[in-house]
Amino acid sequence: MEWIKTSERLPNDFQKVLVFWREHSEPMIDTAFWQNDAKRFDGKHWVRMEDKVTHWMPLPEPPKEEKDAG
Repeated sequence: MEWIKTSERLPNDFQKVLVFWREHSEPMIDTAFWQNDAKRFDGKHWVRMEDKVTHWMPLPEPPKEEKDAG
């Protein structure tokens, strides 16, 4: 999967994605969802307006559960 620039495309409304931004020149990556009506990304403990998050990507598929060997 490749990072998508927020200037090119935004996720679907309320789609949970990985997001990237810089805070005081430090790279930050977290999960969030896009709220189209508010024009912002909401994380679990933070909110970033569209211009703060520069890139996003869909979440990968979760691992398949392994069956017990016993």
